[in-house]
Amino acid sequence: MSAPSLPRDNPFRPTFGAAPLYWVGREVILRSFERALVGAAGTPGRSLVISGSRGIGKTVLLNELEDRARTQGWIVLRASGRSPIVEDFVETTIPAAIEVISPRPTTRVKQLGLGKVASIGFDTDDQAPYKHNLNTRLRELSGHLTGTGILISIDEAQDASLEDLTTIAVAYQDLIRDDFNVALVVAGLPQGIDKLLSLPGATFLRRAEKYLLGP
Repeated sequence: MSAPSLPRDNPFRPTFGAAPLYWVGREVILRSFERALVGAAGTPGRSLVISGSRGIGKTVLLNELEDRARTQGWIVLRASGRSPIVEDFVETTIPAAIEVISPRPTTRVKQLGLGKVASIGFDTDDQAPYKHNLNTRLRELSGHLTGTGILISIDEAQDASLEDLTTIAVAYQDLIRDDFNVALVVAGLPQGIDKLLSLPGATFLRRAEKYLLGP
């Protein structure tokens, strides 16, 4: 009598955001993106626009693209169109990434007294010389990197504000013009992607690699 067979993992995992055990029908996208990351700044394959119906696997694919970028040492800035993207990037996400890469002292000596009673005073230096915007924040973060780059990952693009999408597109294009190592992956429902590509400041994204996901 043969021994009972052990249960095997089901490769189909339709849980929201859960990565599949096997990538079927998406490897072309993943390999193309990996090659682009090791290419020169401005490589077209670093700009991806992914669309598809709900539940088709856009978020899962986005997660895998992020993981493969991290494997190559890239910093991933993740956002959802359901949140204030630019504000979160400028005020929280990018400063937090910089702090992880290059922590800075928060105090400095401002007074040192030597007398009968020694004294020492500290001053906190937490004021930027100017107000940051997305462009300056991205350039600041890039200045802390060596040999890698920044991936901007945006899910649910159909829910993002037109102002945020325009700001991101303009900043991204500006960094590409100056040969910064940046990449952009945007995913959303087809109507949201059409909205993004129709923005005046995002016309260059029409030359990005576009994928309409099927089953």
